[in-house]
Amino acid sequence: MMLMLLLPVLAHADPAATVRGYFDALGKNDFPRALSLTAGEAQLRTAHMVGTLKQQAAAAKARVELKVKKVEVLPSPPPGADGTVPVVVQFDIDVVGKKWIFSRVARKLAGRAQFYVAAAEPSRIVAIEGRIE
Repeated sequence: MMLMLLLPVLAHADPAATVRGYFDALGKNDFPRALSLTAGEAQLRTAHMVGTLKQQAAAAKARVELKVKKVEVLPSPPPGADGTVPVVVQFDIDVVGKKWIFSRVARKLAGRAQFYVAAAEPSRIVAIEGRIE
């Protein structure tokens, strides 16, 4: 019984799990949850990315959805002296525009990025290196 209670805490402390949770939130279009997993510069970049996508969709009088096709966590470098843990990710996301009953892939967000996760609890992504927009 006690082990079951500890599993969510242990999973949350894993920096790679935090980054996977970020992409999971994006894939479910749960932007508030994605933002809650970030802080500082990473939160600003995420808010800018989401805001830009929503603004472009509004200009086209459409809705936007993100479809996460692939997220692969790669072997990461050792933790930095500042207490952050780097997590390297290869990702592929389709930005789907929806208007009336039609939908199409408007853009692809693909590449490799390095996420820096603060080791303190609750773990948050504090910086992102690489193109995510």
